[in-house]
Amino acid sequence: MDDSLSTSTILVVDDERGPRLALQLLLQRSFRVLTAESGEEALEVLKAEPIDAVTLDLKMPGLAGQNTLSMIRNADPDLPVIVITGFGSFDSAVKALQLHAFDYIAKPFDSRRIVRVVTSAVEERQRVRERNPEAVIASLEAVLEATDSIEERGSQWMTTADRAALDAIRSRVRALQDQVRPKRGFTSEDDLFAFGKEHV
Repeated sequence: MDDSLSTSTILVVDDERGPRLALQLLLQRSFRVLTAESGEEALEVLKAEPIDAVTLDLKMPGLAGQNTLSMIRNADPDLPVIVITGFGSFDSAVKALQLHAFDYIAKPFDSRRIVRVVTSAVEERQRVRERNPEAVIASLEAVLEATDSIEERGSQWMTTADRAALDAIRSRVRALQDQVRPKRGFTSEDDLFAFGKEHV
């Protein structure tokens, strides 16, 4: 697998512990993996972390998978979302694809197919970033604003360790911004594309 993919982050969203843990163990061999037990939690993670692909259970209590997918689409139209559900049916597959899911996989899933599809999703995410580095920079700027807001609102209760964690997030985000920010002096879209391809 391409070494650049190993730094990619996958968000696994499933209210059932077994499938969630199985996907986490399977994918963490190749990717950084975060998990969420609900659609609501998934949306909070997406606000706080740069995510490269999502696996999303379609049938969940609370904010259902289709509603979660719709909200993800509104927030980040290019984020690949792979719908995974134990309630596989033609209708649910059609609905997921209408909401521009990257792919649709029914449980019980084939582990090799999952890895293959997630890898394809991450590669697609990277291609989008290479074409549009400004969008990446804007997304990372939103993360910086979120950390500032958290620190401001929690100024009375935050510990030194909490502040250090926020500083670490800021440092990582700024480093990512520097990687994708176009160098001064580019005069053509081809140069910009080449820069993104080399550094993303």
